[in-house]
Amino acid sequence: MRTKFKLALAIEALFCLSLFGCTSIAPDFSDMSQTYQRTIEKYQNNNLLLNIVRSSKNMPLSFIDIPSVIGTGNVSETAGLSALIYSASPGSGLSGLFTAAGGAGGYIASYYQPSVSLTLGRSFNFTQSSLENAQFSNEFLSTIPIQTIHYFNKRHTPREFIFTLAIDQIIVKDPDGTTKLYYNNPTVGNFSEFQSILKKLVAYGLTTEILKVDAPMGPPLDIAKMEPMLGQIVMQYVGAKDKDKLNFKPVSDKNTKAYQITQEKEIPRFCFDPTVEYKNVEREFGETMFCQSSFSNSKQKIENIGITGTASNNKSKQSISLVLRSNKDVYRYLGEVYIAQSQGDPRMEFLATPVKINNTIKAEQIPLLVIQKNPDLSTKAIASIEYDGAIYSIPAENSGYSAMVLDILSQFLNLNKIPGSIPPSPAVLVK
Repeated sequence: MRTKFKLALAIEALFCLSLFGCTSIAPDFSDMSQTYQRTIEKYQNNNLLLNIVRSSKNMPLSFIDIPSVIGTGNVSETAGLSALIYSASPGSGLSGLFTAAGGAGGYIASYYQPSVSLTLGRSFNFTQSSLENAQFSNEFLSTIPIQTIHYFNKRHTPREFIFTLAIDQIIVKDPDGTTKLYYNNPTVGNFSEFQSILKKLVAYGLTTEILKVDAPMGPPLDIAKMEPMLGQIVMQYVGAKDKDKLNFKPVSDKNTKAYQITQEKEIPRFCFDPTVEYKNVEREFGETMFCQSSFSNSKQKIENIGITGTASNNKSKQSISLVLRSNKDVYRYLGEVYIAQSQGDPRMEFLATPVKINNTIKAEQIPLLVIQKNPDLSTKAIASIEYDGAIYSIPAENSGYSAMVLDILSQFLNLNKIPGSIPPSPAVLVK
């Protein structure tokens, strides 16, 4: 009898130790956070792919954002031991609680059963808000600023790649006034000519720069005439100097009696890096299209006008102008890229990227974007959507610059989310 109770206590003790002696189970918020991040990543990639496919079918674009996510987690655990003991002596009291039934070894007539229950729960509540409003659309339809292109150009993004996404047209004007337009559209006939001239300009050192110039504010000031108010003017200048980027200096080195208030402004533009193909650029386009060097004198800085927004008259050289896209135009272009590669005679757009092979730099042709329609379901994809009765996906392997395209689109989209573009109250609540 005592042996059976000792066995029961031992079983219960071992079971409890096995349950509670190990590290206790708790909601893993780190795991929950990573799960959320992976889900959002897939959600964003799929949304970008969906709008590229919509654009290829001339359908309206639509963007949805997730402004807030709330995660919850809970866990409960219980353990116990149930026993059923039969009496060897009928009538001995309380169903054999004091006299257990006998058997082989004294254990057959008694029954012991451990029990355990564990409940683990975690969930996410998130809101979806549409970006279909005037604030977002105004930015989305505006031309991509050169400052944005300059940022990516200086962050080791391949120049041909970012220029292919952002440039809609290249205008070339000859000295005799003849003007020719090259359209960056893979579905038009002279697209190969656009690719050729863009590759040429990139090889010549086409890049971006942001100039800092002093713009005069008002007329020059005569020190003799402004002497009674000089103290007040100086105090106002000191207070606004850093905030408004003001300068106060003589008009010229020879005339120190006249001073000019100027404001520093930034002017972004395209130009040619003079350290790449100086002779070829100077021969075809002239010296005025070079970027300004920090060592240039004032006269050189004035003469170097870079690549302006319109093709200017040049009596002896060619002039060029680059027409940039809006954010919406980028999706339209990528839709055209997909149309070109999905037709009966598929045409892929390739970019020439320098690759080091056996200590030799060679230009490898890499596709800009790869979209598969109704692919093998076993193919791993970085984005996959179902639209209009078909499945479209971007494969995870052998997809060229597709991943970088999604990254650039995501950053372009984030730059359009100005304050007020996301509604303060959720449009859709999903639980």
